[in-house]
Amino acid sequence: MKRSIIIIAVCIAALFAAGIVFAVSSEKPASKQEVNATFIPAEEAEEWLAAQEAQKEALMGKPAPDPEEYLTLYERALLHANAEQKAKLENLDTFGDEDVRPEELTKQIMIIMGMIPADAPRITIEQAEAILESVKAQGKLNMDYADDLIAEEFNKIAGAPDIECGSGLSHRVWFLDEEHTAWIDDCMGIVYYKASPESETVILYPDIPIG
Repeated sequence: MKRSIIIIAVCIAALFAAGIVFAVSSEKPASKQEVNATFIPAEEAEEWLAAQEAQKEALMGKPAPDPEEYLTLYERALLHANAEQKAKLENLDTFGDEDVRPEELTKQIMIIMGMIPADAPRITIEQAEAILESVKAQGKLNMDYADDLIAEEFNKIAGAPDIECGSGLSHRVWFLDEEHTAWIDDCMGIVYYKASPESETVILYPDIPIG
């Protein structure tokens, strides 16, 4: 009798194990198509992660990154320009200088985009000299600070420099006449002046040329 009970118990255990094996083996493996259906393209994943990061920073009180942060003024203008503005931006006056690039023509770009008045005046040499005298009166200044201060004061009159250029050594150029023959160039806080194509270039600021 005991032997019969043991045999029955072994049979039940065997059937139970077989059922588990059958259940496991009967599960259909995911097809290649089903696996691919869950794949997220890299671009979508990056966008999703960027959105999550922006949301997290917003919750933490941090501003979302500006997608236009690394664009030039010219590139941003083209991005937001209407058809009329875009046509003007694509035909900027380079003053007959083939070395001047469209993105360097700050004043024209700002006028076209309505950022400064179309009749923004030109700074005069007398106004420039008065500004430079007030800067000199502050004593010896850090050149980077002087550079920004001079540009800020000049732009209060002219609106913006006609040309901004340079890689490493930045130049801001204001023309003093409509013929673009007289100019002031603020190069990293050293201010040069040329009254005409025939005249010599002189340094207006600082008093002692930096050699």
